[in-house]
Amino acid sequence: MSTELLARHIQDHNEANTTLKPFWGYASRVLPCSSDEGTCEYLDAVYSMHATSMTYTFILWGVLLGIVVAWVTIRGWRMGGPIQSVGSSFDSLCDAMSRAKRQYLLFDTPITWLFGRVSRLQVMVLACFSGYLLIFSLVGITYRTWITPVEDTNVNNTRTGLGGWSDRIGALAYALTPFTILLSNRESVLSLLTGIPYQHFNFLHR
Repeated sequence: MSTELLARHIQDHNEANTTLKPFWGYASRVLPCSSDEGTCEYLDAVYSMHATSMTYTFILWGVLLGIVVAWVTIRGWRMGGPIQSVGSSFDSLCDAMSRAKRQYLLFDTPITWLFGRVSRLQVMVLACFSGYLLIFSLVGITYRTWITPVEDTNVNNTRTGLGGWSDRIGALAYALTPFTILLSNRESVLSLLTGIPYQHFNFLHR
């Protein structure tokens, strides 16, 4: 890396008596911070927001995988479970949920001008996804402005929490890439596992 590029970087990775703390999917942190107080506080905030972003992506995939595993387990139980399970309280609960789904959620949504011909269930799933992404895109962001001096000049840098927010959006988008690809395939693994037709997943992909 050239001297000119090193001078532009907020951290000096070649500084003596420092250690590098690795961050998954992000530049390593130089510790201890030898910059001015404002810059060090900004770096603390940026790396903290990135760690939070990684946690939220793990939670997202944990929830998605948990839903798929639960769905596949229930479907397998219902299709090939033991004979003695028929009529059990678990079966009764599944039957009640199926009736409620057919009665309330499988009808077309009344706002066809916005979504077209899709079911209420699809709109509900979309709303849950959108709500999750909206909340976790805004929670854990440091909403603050740092005014820091530029070394050997009489001008200042203005830094905000926008960098951490941009990192959050990128992390969530990257985490959703495999799921987006799964939703777009006509011969989807999700359809094979859950028995839900391709058209229902394609709505979420679009």
